[in-house]
Amino acid sequence: MISRRQLLIGASAVTADRALTCKGAPFDWASIDGMNGAPIGASSVQHPNLLSGYVLRPPWNVAGVDYYVGVPPNIALKDPATLSSSGSVYVDRGSGWIWVDGGTLDGYDLTKKTAAGGKSWTVLVKGSGNSVIQNCNLKVDATRAGQDFFCIRGYFPTGPLLVQNCTIDGNGTIDNGTMGALIGYGAALTVQYCWLKNSPNDIIDCFANPLIRWNLFDTMGLSPKGNDADGIQMEGGKGNTTPTVVFNTFYQPAGVPLANCGFQWTAQGGTGCNLVNGRMSNNTLIAKGRNVIHFLVGIGPMPPATVSGSIVQSNYMDDSGCDHHPGFFYPHHERSNVFSDNRNMRTGAVVDGP
Repeated sequence: MISRRQLLIGASAVTADRALTCKGAPFDWASIDGMNGAPIGASSVQHPNLLSGYVLRPPWNVAGVDYYVGVPPNIALKDPATLSSSGSVYVDRGSGWIWVDGGTLDGYDLTKKTAAGGKSWTVLVKGSGNSVIQNCNLKVDATRAGQDFFCIRGYFPTGPLLVQNCTIDGNGTIDNGTMGALIGYGAALTVQYCWLKNSPNDIIDCFANPLIRWNLFDTMGLSPKGNDADGIQMEGGKGNTTPTVVFNTFYQPAGVPLANCGFQWTAQGGTGCNLVNGRMSNNTLIAKGRNVIHFLVGIGPMPPATVSGSIVQSNYMDDSGCDHHPGFFYPHHERSNVFSDNRNMRTGAVVDGP
């Protein structure tokens, strides 16, 4: 018998049978895998055939394959130029920046080049309030080439940020500065139901207790300077941080430049920086072609920081595009991290931890 708690943290001994039972009845994966809350009105998903041909596929509904993520297609998006500044949202038309401080930005097409000088819009989040960005289109602006790029960026925030139902496009091979991500945030961060695609470098850089679920990570490291790209770079600040990364899809297609790692937890904050009891489970990670990424999952510290007590469980993977074989896991980690029931979709075999 498989308990609901086990399923929430990574199903034990699951098979390709999507009618997995719990207490003798089919388990309702859609209650936890994101299907029930996905944006409605979508006529098609991004990659409906991505899992075709594998010996084994995940038994749950997979983001971007079985259900659509991103901006709901039935929403009429507004022009940010019509947005009025308020106490929690401030519009700087000269720079193309929208500042959010404990407010909600809902239903805007931030790719519109309606800021001064024909620029599109970037969101900066600050302050201690609860900020929300939802149902928005964003794209890295080519007119900002040569700068470090972010579509959503924290400006010394202390309050939590929720990003949901957004489509964020990194604009592919744009020449960016030496660092950048589609989302970069230093306080508590939740990202869900987002389509995160075509990033020049990283996709999400985060530091404090992130919850990242039900998203499609779709191609990264496309800039000439993006060969150290990570889908998730969990860096960590001072103190203890517990990351949760579940039910996401990571896809690095054939023919793209070599990137670093799909989902990476590396504590980089020095002494006192500790990633503890994190959970990375029920994700689908695929690298196609040849030499498009080093590893799919990296769990390990940069001493004297630590990464301990992580559960890496029931992730379904294809490492055929990695330049290391096997390329499922970065080979170094602390012994307290637990790897269990991760699967090679090409063979159906359980993948041993590093």
